[in-house]
Amino acid sequence: MSLLPLPISDPPTDTGRLDPAVLADIATGLAAARVQWQASVGHEPVRLLATAAYEAWAIPWDPGHALDLHDHGESATVVVVVDGELHERSIVEGDITEQVLETGRVR
Repeated sequence: MSLLPLPISDPPTDTGRLDPAVLADIATGLAAARVQWQASVGHEPVRLLATAAYEAWAIPWDPGHALDLHDHGESATVVVVVDGELHERSIVEGDITEQVLETGRVR
């Protein structure tokens, strides 16, 4: 099972978004503090934090679990793999690409 904190920005800054580096810092900090929240995560996503600027979620994935391609609209998303690995498919310039995110990887 992989647990993925996903801070998703939803304004406010001068540009209307948090800096991606700030989101990455939040996500890696939450990942480092997993002993504080991991017991409350079962098989469903759990919102760890909610502020006016972002939300952070822990999302459990069982091996072999898959979702159809989708987007997060205007939201900025940072993913940190806390345990296991995530095979992520994206559409880049019309082509489907896949990357493997291993434990500790930030994207």
